[in-house]
Amino acid sequence: CVGRKRWDDGESIFVPEVFAASDAEGNNIEVAVIDITDQNGNSAMGCYSKETKEAVFSARGVYTFLISATDGQQKRSTGRFSILVDRKQ
Repeated sequence: CVGRKRWDDGESIFVPEVFAASDAEGNNIEVAVIDITDQNGNSAMGCYSKETKEAVFSARGVYTFLISATDGQQKRSTGRFSILVDRKQ
């Protein structure tokens, strides 16, 4: 997770600006959102647009992203990263 870890409810979160990955040579590689869950373990993928790569959460809480990245040698890495959505606009 790069930079911020706290957002307002209703604020657009542009995934490529928040989550970054690089290969062994230091080249940036694209990340993919595999899943998003809320603090109760419920899916929040409905809040994410694959087309725009943005997530907007209307409810306050902790959201956990399961992120995947595959390098040019087809080596895949995954990780879970949590963000906090807690302030009303």
